[in-house]
Parts: sequence; C-alpha cells; structure tokens
Amino acid sequence: LRIKIACQYMKSLLPCVCDKTDNATVFENAVHFIAFMKETVGSDYDMVR
Repeated sequence: LRIKIACQYMKSLLPCVCDKTDNATVFENAVHFIAFMKETVGSDYDMVR
C-alpha cells in the first residue's frame, strides 16, 4: 500500500509521467529526475549529507 501511494504521489510530481505509467518506470524516472536536478542545482541544497 505504501508503494502504491508513493507511486501516485511521484506521478503527480514528475514531468512527462501519466497515470498509466507502470510503477517501475515511475521509480526509474524519479531517479533520473533527481540526478538531473542535482546536476543542475548542485549539492548546495542537499538535505541529507
């Protein structure tokens, strides 16, 4: 249940992800998006060090 809720939340946050996207693809896109944002913004805004 927690994974389903997390996937629904990530689908609402990630660009270019629709409701019919499977969970594995959502998680994969989340990893790529986080890596892209970290590369773009830098590590100055990391909350966990």
